[in-house]
Amino acid sequence: MLIDEINQIYENTSPLIRGFIPPLPTLLKKIPACAWKYTLGELIEFLEKAHQEGKIP
Repeated sequence: MLIDEINQIYENTSPLIRGFIPPLPTLLKKIPACAWKYTLGELIEFLEKAHQEGKIP
């Protein structure tokens, strides 16, 4: 189910943008070790808050 949902998101992404997105395993390997102790939901919350505060683009 998760793989199907990821594929659907990828397919709905503009082909122009899609060419710039690295494979998901490559992205996941770049997550810093200090983030491993958090759940995915917590990481999303942290990133949304940081974005709202202008700390990340």
